[in-house]
Amino acid sequence: MYCKKVCFTLLGFFCVFLGGIFANAADEMMPDNGTKEISKSVRVQLSPTRSAKISSYISGNITKAPFKDGDYVEKGQLVVAFDCRKEKAFIRQLSARIDKFKHRLEATKNLYDLGSASKLEMQTNQAELDEVVAEKQVAEEKVKSCYVKAPFTGRITAQHIQSHHSVREGDPLFEMVADGQQELQMVIPSEWLSDIVVGDQLRVFIDETHKSYLAKVTRIGGKVDPVSQSINLYGLMDFHHEELRMGMSGQVDFSPLLQESEDGPQAMLMDMPIETFGMPYTVQPESL
Repeated sequence: MYCKKVCFTLLGFFCVFLGGIFANAADEMMPDNGTKEISKSVRVQLSPTRSAKISSYISGNITKAPFKDGDYVEKGQLVVAFDCRKEKAFIRQLSARIDKFKHRLEATKNLYDLGSASKLEMQTNQAELDEVVAEKQVAEEKVKSCYVKAPFTGRITAQHIQSHHSVREGDPLFEMVADGQQELQMVIPSEWLSDIVVGDQLRVFIDETHKSYLAKVTRIGGKVDPVSQSINLYGLMDFHHEELRMGMSGQVDFSPLLQESEDGPQAMLMDMPIETFGMPYTVQPESL
């Protein structure tokens, strides 16, 4: 009997001890208002406002490719050049044929005026001339494709070719991004939407530079993911920063933008009209 009392006493002390440990752990995990602490920071990634993947319009040998990954290029600057000597010679050949058909057409018109040539012959010569002219226009457009120029000012981010390489039509040549203000891409909880509007000021901390930058909200995604209850958010740096590169990442703290009720969700429930639940009056807090 005595042994049983001792065992029950020790068991009681042990339960009280474990209860204290779990209570302290719960207090550390819960803030003073009894709700779980939710982080107000999200990850953000830098992306360019404009980007391009340039492919070859023609097949041929490359004679010039002066820029490499990371190089700065101006809009309209030559980036890739092809060996188009054959195409240019073909244009000269077509020009000679055009001159020949022009002289033939002129002679046919003179004979037609004298009654020695038919109208059909004159129309046939005109059609042959128009055909060669159109063929020359196609060849000239092909020669223009021999010189690939930068579509905008920016930096080369990938180069898939080198000088003296042979490529086919459609093969990738290089990739580039626009030089200017960097765009921010992030994913936020959809419940934050009530406190965030386009134009809100953001402070962005970039991991790679260990610096903070000012930015603004520019766009809000058009669809909420129902599974994760999140939505895409986009921003733009206030100024261009030379040290920033596409793909850098960091954090944005939304604490200054998010509004929270001082009394928590219970106070919001107390002030809610009871007609929401089918009753025509509002319950006062003291009545509960």
